[in-house]
Amino acid sequence: MSLEKQLEEISKQTIKRNRYRFCDSKGLFEYFNKYFNNLEQEVFTVVTCDCKNGIIGGSIIGLGGIVEVRVDIKILFRKIFSFSGVTSIVVMHNHPSGDTTPSSYDLDITKKISAACEILDIRLLDHIIFGEDAYCSLRDMGIIR
Repeated sequence: MSLEKQLEEISKQTIKRNRYRFCDSKGLFEYFNKYFNNLEQEVFTVVTCDCKNGIIGGSIIGLGGIVEVRVDIKILFRKIFSFSGVTSIVVMHNHPSGDTTPSSYDLDITKKISAACEILDIRLLDHIIFGEDAYCSLRDMGIIR
């Protein structure tokens, strides 16, 4: 199943007791890695969550090239607000090179998303970068508090 189809399926799950819940970045990696693995271009997504880290839904925010994907904050938050009951989000994207080291743009966009979330009272749980069977969590790195 493609990443886009998986996000659609997650979004269709309306019964709260059936929502996938995660505890940490490793849980997110294990759940989503198979969809990000082997993509030939960068794909930036948002996953919306309830107050107990249950996944409400998700959307692809941007498709990029081999080395970069640009994110429009307005589109990101329009997608977030299309779901009801959102109290937190996780943003994720992949690096087709396999190297999970965050770029300067990755760090900048994370700071912008975090600042907007703070104003809107939405918690940014993490920004996960997927590589070749590996990941980088910007929360685990201390960039997101």
